[in-house]
Amino acid sequence: MSEAFLKAAEEVKTFKTEPSDSDKLELYAFYKQATVGDCNTGTSKDAAETAYIAKVEELKKTCS
Repeated sequence: MSEAFLKAAEEVKTFKTEPSDSDKLELYAFYKQATVGDCNTGTSKDAAETAYIAKVEELKKTCS
């Protein structure tokens, strides 16, 4: 796992407001894909890490 991914995972814990349920599901899906691996979507661990980081950056604008 990249340092940027680990940093993003920590940043989620510091959000002042909670993301919506759909955003949390999306984050969870990317997190599991990045840490456990592909289940059935054909997404690589690297692609999932990148998507997770991008989603956290997007949510920082509204939840931080």
